Amino acid sequence: LGADKNVLLRAGRIDVPFGIRQVEHNLLVRSSTRTDIDSTQQHGVSLSYTSDSWRGELMGIAGNYQINPDDYRERGYAGYLEYSIATGYSVGVSSLLTYANKDVQLNVPLLRQAHGGFARLAPAKAIVFLLETDALLNKAQAVPFGAGVVSMAQADIEPVQGLHGMLTGEVLEDPSGGPASWSGWVSAVWFFAP
Repeated sequence: LGADKNVLLRAGRIDVPFGIRQVEHNLLVRSSTRTDIDSTQQHGVSLSYTSDSWRGELMGIAGNYQINPDDYRERGYAGYLEYSIATGYSVGVSSLLTYANKDVQLNVPLLRQAHGGFARLAPAKAIVFLLETDALLNKAQAVPFGAGVVSMAQADIEPVQGLHGMLTGEVLEDPSGGPASWSGWVSAVWFFAP
């Protein structure tokens, strides 16, 4: 956008800018907010900004045009703002609000919101901690207002370049009610190319 290399304007089918971007697209924080990088992209316009200390993105969501009919398309906004406190330490906030005439899961009109915070902490070159907590707020037609929360914490240790050991835990209190869901696992991931 103009001569400012810190600003990027995009249009098309875009990953929804919300929370921590990571390859584990099936985490509860990604599936419950519908913001994974695998299958929940939306069409719209996005404006992002990056500097030494700040980065952020705001997207106007026009809906997923791979879904028909139009009633199922969510429209609204999503965005995040992240601040780098020091090298290896950053904190951020995310916000999302969408409305669909028919939700793909509930098949009724749904106003869906998620608002929360996240942090990336790297106390050493080979150790990273990722944290995210989001409030989930839903208002569906003829259904009481629903509120919930979803959180995740992950420790990632890289003993040698490309080999990662990860310990992940997460919890979900779904806005539709019911008992809390807990999960945790240990992962080994090898990225064989830089």
